[in-house]
Amino acid sequence: MHALGPAGVIDIIAKIPANLLAEATYSVTISCVLTRRDETQEYPLIVYNALTFIAFSTDETGPSILGRMQKSGLISPKLEWTVRAEQADATRV
Repeated sequence: MHALGPAGVIDIIAKIPANLLAEATYSVTISCVLTRRDETQEYPLIVYNALTFIAFSTDETGPSILGRMQKSGLISPKLEWTVRAEQADATRV
């Protein structure tokens, strides 16, 4: 768990290394647990399929065969994560 500090807009970024993903459709589910100061009650927040995308090979000799995307085994890499608070900006909507 990571305490985020004062209220505001928080950017949380994960860097996915090049060539890590096979040609396939991916969906990202986002979840977090909110707590209030000096309270033990937890408030889970989950957004299923918050982001869905298709990874394509840019290599002309890539793994696509006959227009079908190839799926290979499951992976579980350690990703580089960055958490940073946004500066207060009245123009951001």
